[in-house]
Amino acid sequence: MGDAVHVIGTADAAGHITAVAIAAAAPKPAPPHDSSLQGTVKSISATSWVITTRDGKDVTVTVTADTKIDPTLKVGDAVNVTGRTDASGHVVALAITRADSKRRSSMS
Repeated sequence: MGDAVHVIGTADAAGHITAVAIAAAAPKPAPPHDSSLQGTVKSISATSWVITTRDGKDVTVTVTADTKIDPTLKVGDAVNVTGRTDASGHVVALAITRADSKRRSSMS
């Protein structure tokens, strides 16, 4: 509801249209969705952190003034990142916390 569409059809004498095809005029961007990841802090800057996941992939995480960050974290620490993935596929962190060492060792 509320999307712009293109309609192909035929009109009767009263002006009512019988649609043959209806297509979106422009796709809506995907809504942001919850995202979480675990890994090791590779680098820290004022606007982003790079987290190396357990499978070795580097993920750049955007941080904002609203991101809750454990102030004791440093490069090399194991962390949990909770955030949202925006329409462009970038992770925007809501919180970056120290990973639970018991949980980490049982999952390694």
